[in-house]
Amino acid sequence: MLEYYVHSENSAYLPKEILVARIEFPDEFEIMGIGSLPDDWNKYPYSASTTKIFTVLAKDRNFFGLKVPSTIVPFEYNILLNPLFKYFGSVEIVDFFDLIIDEKLKSGKQ
Repeated sequence: MLEYYVHSENSAYLPKEILVARIEFPDEFEIMGIGSLPDDWNKYPYSASTTKIFTVLAKDRNFFGLKVPSTIVPFEYNILLNPLFKYFGSVEIVDFFDLIIDEKLKSGKQ
């Protein structure tokens, strides 16, 4: 959520809540780690060398997911899923919930 807000053009116009889906997938679906990243991997907008990593992998129908470091919180990760994965139909949405956004994120007030 922080990455969504940080990279938005104008936080004043962001929604008051976000619909979030909780998913489940078989344990054998591999989430790959990433070996090395380009020097500018955390610069926004993202460079072609950074986006190329996932673009190349996404063309591989045997590839399911990639664990990448957060650009906002250094010790956290984001998981990028490949919707072209040959067994992606096995991913199941098990629940939806509304994530209410704290107004302080929009106003910048503490």
